[in-house]
Amino acid sequence: MLFKRQKKEENVLSEKASNSQESGSTNGRATKRQIGGAATLGCVTGFLLVGPGVALIAAGGAAVAATTETKAGDVARASGDAVAAAGDRLARINQKHHVVDRTSKGLVKGANWMTRKLQSKSDSDTRLP
Repeated sequence: MLFKRQKKEENVLSEKASNSQESGSTNGRATKRQIGGAATLGCVTGFLLVGPGVALIAAGGAAVAATTETKAGDVARASGDAVAAAGDRLARINQKHHVVDRTSKGLVKGANWMTRKLQSKSDSDTRLP
């Protein structure tokens, strides 16, 4: 009876170890990638729901949660992996299609157009008939 119980506990421990290795953590520790992803998700969520102050607190809380061995830590590490993977995909898309370069050039072009329009309007306002 005691032997079966010890064997069960060993199986549970080895299963937990293999699950944590599959999720990217080693020996129950979160990777920098998981912590960064969890912090990013916490920051964005906090900012969208409440504002910048809460965003910083949520980012720190998510990063700390990712380092704990609790259900919340498991969720934070899994979400951190997902966010990091999404970031990798976005980086590949940007490399292929130059989204950031095109967007920034478009914004500069629009700002220059707006500047010219405002200057011409102010010039016409200062002229007296």
